[in-house]
Amino acid sequence: MQIELSSIDCEAELLLICARNHPDVSRSRLEELLLDGPDWQYLLKAATRHGLLPLLYRTLIEARHQIPPAVLSDLRRSYLFNSQRNHILTNELLRLLDMLEAEGILAIPFKGPVLAQELYGDVALRMFTDLDVLVRRGDVLRAKEILISEGYRLDHTLTEAQERVFLRSGHHYHFYNQKSVHLEVEPADPLMVGDVVLFSSDHRLVVHRVVRLGPEGIQTRGDNNDLVDPYLLVSQEIIGRVVGAWRGDRRRSIAGGRAGRLFAAYARLRRLLYGKALRVVSPSYNSLSRWGLFCPLGRLLRLRLVGFGDGELQLMLGPRVAAYCRPGREWVIRPPYRLIVNDSSLPRQATPISPRTPPFHLHNKIR
Repeated sequence: MQIELSSIDCEAELLLICARNHPDVSRSRLEELLLDGPDWQYLLKAATRHGLLPLLYRTLIEARHQIPPAVLSDLRRSYLFNSQRNHILTNELLRLLDMLEAEGILAIPFKGPVLAQELYGDVALRMFTDLDVLVRRGDVLRAKEILISEGYRLDHTLTEAQERVFLRSGHHYHFYNQKSVHLEVEPADPLMVGDVVLFSSDHRLVVHRVVRLGPEGIQTRGDNNDLVDPYLLVSQEIIGRVVGAWRGDRRRSIAGGRAGRLFAAYARLRRLLYGKALRVVSPSYNSLSRWGLFCPLGRLLRLRLVGFGDGELQLMLGPRVAAYCRPGREWVIRPPYRLIVNDSSLPRQATPISPRTPPFHLHNKIR
């Protein structure tokens, strides 16, 4: 079916040109539309609604002299944020596919990065927020156990009887990654000291707080760092202001501005006082830890060991991480948990999961 482009409005025609694999074939028409002066706010909203912001940026960057600087800056931030997220998700998909293959599970990814690479040759040019994987019906439960062992959780809990019914009638599971954090980001305009911003540095995403604004640039620092970052940012390098963070189904608000400055000052003061208090009590704490008088309490509290795909082990007490061990390193036991944990009894590497029985279309949703 062919569409007569003259019958649609300027903004829709612009989006259709940008959505082509080779938009350069319509270069002259693109320049005509840009000369007409599209409604930029409407265009950006339509591109967001249809998931075409990266393609819009790819096309308009070639005609940057005709684009308002503020519009181009917004597009660039959106493109960088989408690109970073897509590459993180793509790496995670490859890791999970390798893991499923090692367990003898045939898994076929679809949509997401696979479709982006197939259509555009670049995973950054499509907007997606989750990963989709198909497995055989007989492998579903085994694949589910592997994902859970990697820190993923289902967005609903089923009894054994409910799951049997679900596997006969349903077709997908929705998982989210417990270890990952989903950030709420909004445009950083205007920007204030105390705001938490998201930016890219050395090909990785960084979330730090603004500590100074000046004509020479923007100075940032992490709330847990004593020193400011050794570089200055310009506004075009900032993807957006972080206003919230989700871990699973829990949301934490991120303070900015004056409230953010107060929070950062409180965090530094708390860290300072904690360090001083720890130095005072550390002799008694170390002695009690060596004696192991409270270790039986650890068994009563039902500490549990969790292994992740990158080889990290975590000892959990409810939702809190009491201790962790990264590959090739010693256990780090957080105070005061050394009183109830004997690190000599802890394993040094993740125990491989032993597949039991058998899931079919796994919808692997990463937030």
